Amino acid sequence: MNSYTGSDPIPRRNAVGARGEALLTLPCLTTQKEIDAHSVKLQRLNREGIDVWITLDSVTSQTRCWLNFAEHTFAQAETREAIQNRLRQWHSPSQAFERIYLIAQTNAESPCYDITDYTRRCVGGDLSIAERLRGRTIFRLYQTEIQADDLLSRKGVQALAHRVLKGYIHQFSGFIGRPVVGFCCELPAFLSPLRASPLSSPWSEELIDTVDTELLAYLPLICYETYDSATIRSLFWERLTQQFAKTCLGGLREFCHQWNLQLAVNVPATTKSLEIDIRAMLNAADRSIFSADPLDKPKQFLIAKLVTSRSRAAYSGKISMCRSESSPAREPSQIASDSVLGFNSWMTRVRHNAKPRFDGIQLHHLDRFLSIGVSKRSVLILAPTHSLWTKPDPKTW
Repeated sequence: MNSYTGSDPIPRRNAVGARGEALLTLPCLTTQKEIDAHSVKLQRLNREGIDVWITLDSVTSQTRCWLNFAEHTFAQAETREAIQNRLRQWHSPSQAFERIYLIAQTNAESPCYDITDYTRRCVGGDLSIAERLRGRTIFRLYQTEIQADDLLSRKGVQALAHRVLKGYIHQFSGFIGRPVVGFCCELPAFLSPLRASPLSSPWSEELIDTVDTELLAYLPLICYETYDSATIRSLFWERLTQQFAKTCLGGLREFCHQWNLQLAVNVPATTKSLEIDIRAMLNAADRSIFSADPLDKPKQFLIAKLVTSRSRAAYSGKISMCRSESSPAREPSQIASDSVLGFNSWMTRVRHNAKPRFDGIQLHHLDRFLSIGVSKRSVLILAPTHSLWTKPDPKTW
């Protein structure tokens, strides 16, 4: 909760100045009819005194580049020519990223070795390399792309910002600042190893220059089980999360600030949110939003405390509780419970064809009061996220 220690009376504003807040999904603006309908919606929200956050779920749910893993064990009796042909089938000069690793034998100093240069020599005609691969297991790591923006690279995020955010700002320039106060991202599912393919992980060539050299050397251990695999998996997903927070959220936030807008991160009250490093995401944004409808389970409480307990101890801005329009009317006891958890702002998720409900001046005065002072949250939260990353298979927890 926030503690107010000043001697001045609680700040008040006239009811005329009170404004509510709402989340509004980024619409599909392919026709003039859709553009006009969205403009009408924004006009109505502004008249009703509601500020709007535009959610970007549809454009930040996937990333372009993926790192794929292929394993192959050569037979002891396999000919040199057969081994060379297998490597030739794998080798692609046009591949953006490709590495070949040799799984080490028992009691070796390292669990695996990068033999990419050796395999290229073999493909080029050096059959002595092929002979040494008999009876050994190798991993091929290679990059593929899907139809999406590269959210793990600065270039990809800049392209997304100019195409989507700048396009929206120019299309609805008369509404930027009021009622549209910012854009909002939800936690992308691809940052969870539990929802990724066992043999594929999010990737970007920019990661080659930002992650640890040791991590790059041990990449096969993300999907190959050996004594160091759990550590490598946790480290990989940690670096991946940091890259997304810094590059994507940080880039979008910087773009928003150029237009006097803000960037928010919305965390849903589902167990799946614990599969992602929530704190890393929130620390890269201007506003934290927690969507809970209702908030009545222990794991939801854990997620709520992760949202409200920012690592920036002096942070005293708005931390919002968001509920749908169909949720029951907000009772004083419910608002008090939210406040105890550390929330000091309330908003509604609005459908395009529905009329939002704003609870008026009482909530406005409450969130202004709770935003004053320094946060006091002495609850120890132990999140299982990094432990989950070490063993992506739920059967091994």
